[in-house]
Amino acid sequence: MNILIVGFGSIGQRHLQNLLDSYPNNKYFVFKKPYYNNVIKDCHIISNDLTGYYQSVKFIDSIDNVDYIDVAFICNNTSDHLSTALKLLKQNINLFIEKPLSHNCKDLYSIKECVEKNKSIVMIGFQTKFNPIYLKLQKLIQNEKITFVSCKWLTYLPNWHQYEDYKKSYTASKSLGGGVALTLIHELDMLNSLFGNLELTNSISGNFSSIDIEADDYLMANFMSGNRAINLHLSFAQMKEERVITINLSNKTIVGDFINNTIKIHSKDNIELINFEIERNDLFKSEVECFFKSIGGEGSYINTINESIELQLLIDKIKEGV
Repeated sequence: MNILIVGFGSIGQRHLQNLLDSYPNNKYFVFKKPYYNNVIKDCHIISNDLTGYYQSVKFIDSIDNVDYIDVAFICNNTSDHLSTALKLLKQNINLFIEKPLSHNCKDLYSIKECVEKNKSIVMIGFQTKFNPIYLKLQKLIQNEKITFVSCKWLTYLPNWHQYEDYKKSYTASKSLGGGVALTLIHELDMLNSLFGNLELTNSISGNFSSIDIEADDYLMANFMSGNRAINLHLSFAQMKEERVITINLSNKTIVGDFINNTIKIHSKDNIELINFEIERNDLFKSEVECFFKSIGGEGSYINTINESIELQLLIDKIKEGV
């Protein structure tokens, strides 16, 4: 199989490294920015000799005529996702698109129409769906009466990638598709998947910190899902990292902690603790394995175009504060 990686920053290289490890017999091609030559592994620069490190990979100058490609991974700037996807879909290439699908709602239905016409496999990369904590939460809340939910991911952007100036990263750029709403979209995807039919009641988003970036660094949104109240809280400016979802049931409270890799189940007279051993890179490998199985007809994939369009429309409402 011929596989193309479009965009070769941290996530593009993570996918290629995993692919080379798990599927060494495929042929790999990369389309990247011409001036970019750093080798990144586990969010650290380990070399500036890109072609020397990836000797078995062919670097190409254009994606205009690549119909010899079977599968492409779109890992470039969020603002370029849809234009890249549409160009490759017209060449009948199956796509794995890193989250989020896009930075705005333009051309969303064009890609949906193209996918349906070509019957292409297109999966969006939400690796949290493969996290054992998320999978356990799914089971724990089955057939339970849920009353209200709180979900938060509070992080400190300057600590993310030590190899780059965070103010110059795409995450900090509104025009390139950065900001907490899109970059931390995993939480909204998780809420939508676990509870569904999210109806926005109110929201606040914008720049409320001193980290000095163009894109939004803070978001607070409230939703209703049926008769369940759901709160979402995101920030790029909290030095104490927190990533927690609290699900309140009629007779217990379930707390999933994605930083400490635990689930706590609080009942009236007891606290049950469940610990998880999680290797973060395994989540990326699992989502790609799911994608390849769906291409081979061995199973259905998750994180579809329709799901991502639903998320994109919801984010648009959140940013408008409607």
